[in-house]
Amino acid sequence: MARTKKYIPKILSREIYKYISNNTGLTTKQVKQCFEAYGDMIIGLVESNYTPDDLTVLLPKLGTFYFHKRKGRKDGSTYYFYGKEVTAKNEMSYYRLKFKTFHQVNAILKEKTKHHEE
Repeated sequence: MARTKKYIPKILSREIYKYISNNTGLTTKQVKQCFEAYGDMIIGLVESNYTPDDLTVLLPKLGTFYFHKRKGRKDGSTYYFYGKEVTAKNEMSYYRLKFKTFHQVNAILKEKTKHHEE
């Protein structure tokens, strides 16, 4: 029996650039450069030794990027991973970059999807 690839809907970068270009006075190339600059800024903050741990970076109208401390595990401690108990190896604490949407965006989504069934 042939395996079929599951279709996962997504909006690609080029489609985002084209949409923004069509709705602003910017060219597709300029939109792409803006996103690249924004990405370079975020990566620069992540790589910097001087970025405060409590820094948040706004993505206008959508939400904020923020640093979240992930606590390391100690040798021998246990945790569950996909329903199986796993014994941890020593792991240092580290920070992850997360994104939190604004409450207004979540409220719109909640209103639009409240009729959906599971």
